[in-house]
Amino acid sequence: MNINDKQRNYGKSMLVLAIIACCSKVFGFLRDIVLTNVYGASSIADAYLITFSIPDMILELLANTIMVGFVPIAVSKLANSSEELNEFTTSTSKILVILGLIFSSILALFPKQILTLLAPGFGIEEGKFAISFLRVLSFTIVFKTLSSVLHAYLNSTKFFTPSAFLGVLLDVSIIIAIIFSKKLNYVNLLPFGALFGTFLQSIYLIPFARKKGFKLLLKSKIKWGEMKHLFILSIPALLSIGLMHISSLYNKALATAMGEGSVTLFNHSSRISFFVENIIVSSIATVLYPLLSEYYIAGEKDKIKSTLSDSIEKAITFLLPATVGLFLLSQPIIDVLYGNGAFTSENVLITSKLMRINVLGIVGIAIQTLLTRAMFSMKKVKVSIIMSISLLAFYLGSSYLFSKLLDLNGLAIATAISYSVGGIAYYIVINKVCGNINVKSTVTVLLKAVIASFVMGSVIYIFNYFVNISQIVKLVLSVIIGVVLYALMAKVLHLTQFDIKAILKKKKNS
Repeated sequence: MNINDKQRNYGKSMLVLAIIACCSKVFGFLRDIVLTNVYGASSIADAYLITFSIPDMILELLANTIMVGFVPIAVSKLANSSEELNEFTTSTSKILVILGLIFSSILALFPKQILTLLAPGFGIEEGKFAISFLRVLSFTIVFKTLSSVLHAYLNSTKFFTPSAFLGVLLDVSIIIAIIFSKKLNYVNLLPFGALFGTFLQSIYLIPFARKKGFKLLLKSKIKWGEMKHLFILSIPALLSIGLMHISSLYNKALATAMGEGSVTLFNHSSRISFFVENIIVSSIATVLYPLLSEYYIAGEKDKIKSTLSDSIEKAITFLLPATVGLFLLSQPIIDVLYGNGAFTSENVLITSKLMRINVLGIVGIAIQTLLTRAMFSMKKVKVSIIMSISLLAFYLGSSYLFSKLLDLNGLAIATAISYSVGGIAYYIVINKVCGNINVKSTVTVLLKAVIASFVMGSVIYIFNYFVNISQIVKLVLSVIIGVVLYALMAKVLHLTQFDIKAILKKKKNS
């Protein structure tokens, strides 16, 4: 199959993954809603969220960053033989499981010391819950490393769909644990939902991987030369992905000193702010990464540039109106989702204000994420390292400074500014690395999206100001009006990136 044939399914695969990701994110929101309704913005919720994020950060830094380096190597090995790919995958699995056991043991044995470092603002009550939670959650690292390897293996073979359901398994398991922890009045049951969920994730992907030819070669020796190459390729990913998770955990650590419930409030505002961005960008990036790796191996520089330009334009086209919509509808969204149970009206107001600030960084983080993947696929190690370290320093410095001045609002402002700066910086650098990636076309798309979003936002604002109906009905109608109006404006302005039929037709005829 030649390069053009492989590009034909790009649009279709992206759309399918976006739909599945949207369904998966619904379960993620349901998880947050259940946690909020049951425990509110309390010390228990804060302790759970911060301890859940600690092993999650280690998983991202350990497993998922290595998997970024895994894909381009796996693609090249698959071109030779499936046996080579199986040997490489087995070696990677062994190394990751060993590292996972080491980190799990450290978290389980020294939870108090780790929490003192990462959650210095916790009081006695939060600390008591957090220590108990972290000991259980530490073992999720081992199971998650296994599912990460299988996830990367399937992506390398262009089998994207099964992995998109991993979040559903975890979220459903957590929801059940939250409900039963309350009914049984046993708070320590909470972390076992995540533990069982990650176990399900690790066994769920096995039949799909076997279907694509995966065999775990237990007797094969670890090829240390290949592992060294893998770790070298993973260094930029470690820094770049680490930027997101270290900064997120750092913000939560700062929030622990801002009063009970602060971690929960900031967490909920961030999750909703980047809901659409996660769906769109993860769908594009999942398909984009192995595709760019193939183009790089084949020396197809023009196709790399055209694919990158197309991906950035799609992200802008979908995420700019989402930014406007989320900004204008932040309060009714928070109220409908969380304004029940133990979550107070004051909590709703604070969270919606944080959300309005956070959403301003959506487009920036989307571009940064996509172009980071492009750097990895082209093995631009030194450039990626410099960019990641610089942005991490900027983010941490901004968070500290603004948090001291404006508390939780300062954290949100620092997030929005840092993500926007990161997106601009990566776009400038990628143009120097690849040459012009059709800047004129991207600017044209941006201007069209701004005009369409402005018209859409104006109508939504007027509708919400003058129409007096129930909040949930008004919210649903606002979303429908916004989507329809933006689609009409896209048609008038010839913004073809928003036309799903045009995307699929283009790929079909390419």
